[in-house]
Amino acid sequence: MKNNITKIEANAKGLKSQGAGTLIVKEFPTRATTVSRISAYIDQLGRTGIRPDLIIVDYLNLLSAGQHVNNTYEDGKILSEQLRALTYQTQCPCITATQLNREGSKKENADLTSVSESFASAMTGDFLATLWSTDEDKQNGIMHMGVQKSRFEKNWGVCNLKIDYPTMTISEIEDDEITEEMMPDTTVQKSVVQDLEDWMA
Repeated sequence: MKNNITKIEANAKGLKSQGAGTLIVKEFPTRATTVSRISAYIDQLGRTGIRPDLIIVDYLNLLSAGQHVNNTYEDGKILSEQLRALTYQTQCPCITATQLNREGSKKENADLTSVSESFASAMTGDFLATLWSTDEDKQNGIMHMGVQKSRFEKNWGVCNLKIDYPTMTISEIEDDEITEEMMPDTTVQKSVVQDLEDWMA
C-alpha cells in the first residue's frame, strides 16, 4: 500500500466529495488494549462533539480481555461479548475480524466451525461473513463474501466483490461487469449487500 499512496489519497478524496464523513484512526498497543479503553476513547471523542457512526476494530484477537482467562475460547467469548455490549452503549455498529483455523483456510466459503481460537466469538456476533479468493480470482481482482450467520434477515448467500490489491480497495461489482462464471453467486449479491446497508443504517 505504501507504494500507492497517491491512488489511496485520490480514492479518499472521491469518497469525501460524495458526502462521506471523517475517518479517525486510533492506534492502541497490541494485546494491551481492552474494550473498556476503546469505550473511554469514544467517550473522549464525544466530549469534543464527535459521535462515530461505525467502529472498526482491527482485530478481535489482538485485544486483551482485561482479566485472567484459562484458554483462548474464554478469551474470544469475553472479548466478543464486550464488543457487542459496546455497540449497545454507543448505539453504533462495530465491525471486526478474526482468523480461520488451518482447515478453514483451505476451504472456499468456510463455515462457522472454521473460526480459529474461539467458536464462541462466532456465536456472539450478530452477523458473520467469510472472505475468500481462489488463485484465479486473485489474478482477476475478485473476492467472494459468504454470509455464515445473520440475526437480521437472510442467513445465507454469497456475493462477488472487486478488490484492488495494491490499495486493498474492495467494491461492489456492477451488473454490466458480471461474467457467466459469477452468475450463481450474483443471483443473491444485491440482497446480501442490501442487508448489510440496512444493518449499517
